[in-house]
Amino acid sequence: MKLLIQNYTSSISSKPIYLDHAIRSSACGESFLWNMGSISAYDVLDGFQPDVVLVHALGLNRDVVKYVTSHKAIPLVVDITGATQEMVRSIEAQFSQVNVPLKFFLSESLKCLDKVETKTKVFHLTPGCDVFLGKDASLPEFSLDGCVVGRIDSHSTREAVKDFETYHKILVRDSNGLGNRENFDIEANVMFLTSLYSRYGEIILNGDLKYIFSQLFFDSTVSSSKVSLNYPPEQREDFIKALKCLFEDTGSEPSIDYIKGQIKERHTCVDRCSELLSELGDSEAAKQVLKLKESL
Repeated sequence: MKLLIQNYTSSISSKPIYLDHAIRSSACGESFLWNMGSISAYDVLDGFQPDVVLVHALGLNRDVVKYVTSHKAIPLVVDITGATQEMVRSIEAQFSQVNVPLKFFLSESLKCLDKVETKTKVFHLTPGCDVFLGKDASLPEFSLDGCVVGRIDSHSTREAVKDFETYHKILVRDSNGLGNRENFDIEANVMFLTSLYSRYGEIILNGDLKYIFSQLFFDSTVSSSKVSLNYPPEQREDFIKALKCLFEDTGSEPSIDYIKGQIKERHTCVDRCSELLSELGDSEAAKQVLKLKESL
């Protein structure tokens, strides 16, 4: 399978990069990571001739739609993570008018928490820990009691750091690039944070559940000694649902080591790549890419 992946990496997701890396590293197929600013849609589609194109709803290129409807029908997978209900309906209406070969929508939202309504099939590809990310050895050494990661400085953010003598408040914007820099010490993204997690005694993820259960949760849990989740109290019921969606029920409060083990076993970027390839109908490639985990 040849998969063209639009590079729509965000502050809380390195998914396009890790999908491309997993496919190329495992030689289970061919992949091309498309940076829209450096090559046009027509050039990349003519040159690479993919079997499937993965694009994001927020960066959907008209030339892509025109190409796949006027040339041979190359199936699209459209990631609707972060898209509003109105945007999803608009895309559906547009695609139905010009008969776009849409395989399915893709969403990082947990299925049990997803509120978007659509007539189109939605494949829920939960975020996973990016095991390919390396650490920046050039960073100076430091060790602090804790840090809080969020996108808005609020009462809950300030309360979260009250018990720390030394701490950082780190801004990480959401999937739409939204966040307020005011009163944060550092602005970072999921890729840079991999080099920081071990520098703090405790990581606190602060925000609503869609933000908390992004790739931030999986990366930070694997790389940190302690992770706490600070979410609105009215989302408590949904929080319990999310945990049941992600992890096996042990009948008791799971330990951090147990959760780390579950993530490494079932929730890495390699697992996610395998799940996507399987959904696309390439079961052999899905099996082959999982062999990468033997060397991790």
